[in-house]
Amino acid sequence: LRAWLGDMTVADWRTRFEPAAADLLDLLEYTRIRRGSLLPALLSDGTATLRLDLPDYLTEDQPVVIRSFLEDPDSRQLAIYPLDDHTEPLAVIPTRLLADLQAVLDTGLETSCVIGEDGLEITLD
Repeated sequence: LRAWLGDMTVADWRTRFEPAAADLLDLLEYTRIRRGSLLPALLSDGTATLRLDLPDYLTEDQPVVIRSFLEDPDSRQLAIYPLDDHTEPLAVIPTRLLADLQAVLDTGLETSCVIGEDGLEITLD
């Protein structure tokens, strides 16, 4: 169940279950990955990798940015956009990874992101 829910987007949850805000927070907590967090790795090593499956057409070392998913700005969903074009997302961050990624974004630390071999590589600037 956790994996099935984690592969859905917040928009999918809103359409399928019509959850209240508290229910969305519960779903985010339930689906988040419980192993190591991005933030401690980023703070201690200066770099961290968000492991996720990305489309094959994305090239390694391609600079990207993380932004709110523009198709549903009221959701908590995040997406990966090209550095030079924030109109069309390259990929949507799976809900199971949102909490860890949002924790990094919430710090306000200056970071840069590139597509890596194993997913999204985040580096402190």
